[in-house]
Amino acid sequence: MEVEAPKCMYLVWAIPPEDVRERLKRLMSGLRSEFDGPKFEPHITVVGAISLTEEDALDFLLSVRFSASQSNS
Repeated sequence: MEVEAPKCMYLVWAIPPEDVRERLKRLMSGLRSEFDGPKFEPHITVVGAISLTEEDALDFLLSVRFSASQSNS
């Protein structure tokens, strides 16, 4: 009987550059105080929660990274 590799939850976020992040934090702080919203770091969710083995997660992230670098050339 083959033992299945354990799976974990993975998410991929795009984090803005520091200068943009600081501006977003100030904007978000004002909105949070006005609307009583949650505090979190500025980001864009690229991939929502997915359940993968560590090997599958690495393969997936490397393939996405490779695809993105090819489309920028």
